[in-house]
Amino acid sequence: MSEKNIWNEVPHTVHSKVLETLDSLENKKRTRMSMCTFYKAAVACLVIICVAGVTACAAEAIHAYKERMTEMNRQQLEEYYTTSMLNTSETISYSRALTKEETKRHKALKEEYLTEGRFPKGAVKYLENASDYRGKGVALHAETGILYIPDKELKDEEILQIIDFFKKLEYSIYVHAQEYFEEQYPWMKRMHAMTNEEMEEAYLIMHSANLDVSGAFSRRLTEEEDVRYEELVQDYENENRIPLGEILVIQKPEEYVEGTLAFCVENSTYYLPERVLTDEEFLQIIDLNHKAHYSYCKILDEIDMGFRTSRPKRDAD
Repeated sequence: MSEKNIWNEVPHTVHSKVLETLDSLENKKRTRMSMCTFYKAAVACLVIICVAGVTACAAEAIHAYKERMTEMNRQQLEEYYTTSMLNTSETISYSRALTKEETKRHKALKEEYLTEGRFPKGAVKYLENASDYRGKGVALHAETGILYIPDKELKDEEILQIIDFFKKLEYSIYVHAQEYFEEQYPWMKRMHAMTNEEMEEAYLIMHSANLDVSGAFSRRLTEEEDVRYEELVQDYENENRIPLGEILVIQKPEEYVEGTLAFCVENSTYYLPERVLTDEEFLQIIDLNHKAHYSYCKILDEIDMGFRTSRPKRDAD
């Protein structure tokens, strides 16, 4: 029996590694510059991505693929997620190695699945016992992580079933990731409530300048301000203390009015008044930081999963 991995998909250890990583990250003090790193590290442990990125996809095909994932009901999501947890091996393996021709066809069919909306008519079957497999069709014995395939050349339909199975498996893990964050981190509920338009706008506000470091301050915070900032970050994340309004966004530095708080899109800088910042102003900064960093990570995740073709861009004037 071949132990060839299927595209390095879905390690059984993902769930325990998720919890271990989140626990270790939670025990570290997070500063305003490390928040995005924290989020990325946690999501990376939760989401197993098998798509290297999708380019030149038709919008209709992306919509069809995303709809296929999101239309799964709760029972189906739980079945796929449980499948990843039942596996006692490190990876899911084929019962035999794919031929060169099957590997070539798999690559082509995966592209059609993602970019043309070519989906299977049937689905991978589940085996209660490995001995139940009779050499026909594609079937998974979840406990051992063996995906049984026929000895004869795989049909297109069978390869599409395999692709579909793993995309749904990935998506179920992704959904559980979102739910885990909402349960463990109250501020994530605020992030997940953002509409797609709000998420893209937050991304564009912070990242349109294409700088290596976004969200710099126009002046240094005083020691007292720095302490207060960190306290308010904790209040925002753990006590649901949110700003009453949103920070003023300006496009160019010359639009800044002295004595006010504003974020400049052109140079990705927070312009601060010379006076001591109020709690409301700090919360506005914290809110935009969280929304922008969350949106950045979420958009990249969606590109990797094939839900987007590219990052948001401003329409040309």
